[in-house]
Amino acid sequence: PRDGRDSIDQAVAALMQGARRYQRRHRRPVVLVLDDVDKLAEKQPGLLEELQGYAKSWSNSGLLRVVFVLSDGPALSQMKRRSSWSRANVSGFVTVEDVSSEEAHRYLAGRGLSPEDAEAVWQVAGGRIGVLSHLATSIADMKIPAAEALHSVIDAAADEFKVAGLLDQGDRRDGGLAAVEALVAAGAGEDDWRSISIESWSRLVPQPAQQRVLLSSRVFTR
Repeated sequence: PRDGRDSIDQAVAALMQGARRYQRRHRRPVVLVLDDVDKLAEKQPGLLEELQGYAKSWSNSGLLRVVFVLSDGPALSQMKRRSSWSRANVSGFVTVEDVSSEEAHRYLAGRGLSPEDAEAVWQVAGGRIGVLSHLATSIADMKIPAAEALHSVIDAAADEFKVAGLLDQGDRRDGGLAAVEALVAAGAGEDDWRSISIESWSRLVPQPAQQRVLLSSRVFTR
């Protein structure tokens, strides 16, 4: 819609005007952080592509640097497919690992959760920072009962399994669930990243087409 296009153009113009003022005053570029880019890739992939193009132009101008915060999933794959990716001034990736049980419980206590609710959240979310934050906000700030908030996360995960075809009969289900079980077994009782070797992945999911579908889902990146 034209109104949406006008809104984007106006926002970009205002951002660049502010970036120029900041550059003149501080002699350094503005840093724009775009959080949870995965949702943008899922709901408005065209807008993400446009923002990626803007990011390259802004970086070249020296006025603005863009930080995309995303998981190692569909959004990253989409961004890498663009031809501008290879020409962009990509300074590198910063990987944020899952937090430990102690760190998670300390964070949740700081957000106001009881020890019992914090433990229940840890059992569902593990060390995933985004999920911990989401649940802490739901329980502590929005006053949603812990059981209800946890069920919503589990239901969302089940929906992702359905989209990936892991709840249907077929090769994708068998190989995908086997990979999930291998990941769970590899990380059982540990706070480290859960991982399996590329050889194990290829053995469990031998077809490249199935590998692409599963890796483009959010089952392995939530």
